[in-house]
Amino acid sequence: MIKLKKICAILLCMSMIFGLTACSGEKTQTSTPAASAPETSTPAPSAQVEEGIPADGPTFELSLAYQSAENTTQHTAAQYFKKQLEEKSNGKITLTLYPAGQMGSDREIAESVQFGDISIISSANSPLLSFIPEVGVFDAPMIFAGYDPVKIQEVFREGEFRNTMNEAFNKSGYELISLSANEQYREMSSNKPVSAMSDFNGIRIRTMDNKYHMAFWKAVGASPTPLAFSELYLSLQQGLIDAQENPYEVLVYTGIHEQQKYIINTDHCLFVSMFSMNKDLYDSMPDNYKKVLAEVVTDYEDYNNNLTNESIATTLEKLVNEFGLEVIDLDESVLNEMKEKAQPVYDMVNSDIGSEWIDMLKKELDAK
Repeated sequence: MIKLKKICAILLCMSMIFGLTACSGEKTQTSTPAASAPETSTPAPSAQVEEGIPADGPTFELSLAYQSAENTTQHTAAQYFKKQLEEKSNGKITLTLYPAGQMGSDREIAESVQFGDISIISSANSPLLSFIPEVGVFDAPMIFAGYDPVKIQEVFREGEFRNTMNEAFNKSGYELISLSANEQYREMSSNKPVSAMSDFNGIRIRTMDNKYHMAFWKAVGASPTPLAFSELYLSLQQGLIDAQENPYEVLVYTGIHEQQKYIINTDHCLFVSMFSMNKDLYDSMPDNYKKVLAEVVTDYEDYNNNLTNESIATTLEKLVNEFGLEVIDLDESVLNEMKEKAQPVYDMVNSDIGSEWIDMLKKELDAK
């Protein structure tokens, strides 16, 4: 009887032990979902695969610097680029904008990108000439005259010319992530009317410190004067120069229109826009990040081109109707003569970077 009581006691103890163990196991299982709850709030895996950036991917904090002020289409387009890049990357790529020359001159920014202190520079081709001589092909005067801007953009976006140009950027430590153009040209503005070739003679025109630009204006009879952009307004005001050349929008947001009487539509130099990124930084990005970046860049180019084309018409109307400037459209015979006189500049470009560059660009443009 005693033995039976002992056996019952032992069985009772074992039953209690198993009961406690079972209760403990139930508490552990119910606490697990609570601990992992934040994971359920992230996007579904299928959505992240579609976007190309995984939730546990690395983060990249990029910076984009440029000269344009905050009241320009370039800044508006840059804001769009930032928004799309951060959204499409699920926040894994962030972008800080530095407009209005906050990070220095174009040359200083380009150097900072080359050294990796700034991620990307948005600029025209001319400021990069001393870093990448091959961009001089875009300075061949009137080389894009008569071509459809849509076809030009197609050549800039893919093909032998684009790939070869990116290789030139790579050699100098850059990745050319965007090369685009719209209907925006550098146009001449002046205090003297110009409608014939003889009218160019002796006009003192401000240019950038770009040998191709200066050679072009000298070839057509003008007197080119390289000046820092910051000196342009005062030089016009004081009568030290008569003219300058820039897209319409520049005349408005800088107030240069106050010191000019005429806009002469020379269409001599297409305004080519570039995003140049530090190559080591670009190479460090996973392929899926590069894919998202490329898709956002293409979207940005289309947005920027449409925005700029809309701005060209409204800006010109403002210059004429609000600020009182007179527009002079040059006769086609004058434009053709300007191009003929510019042939020595083509020879300069060919001598500096090789004739294959102009030939390659013209061949692809003609094929479109």
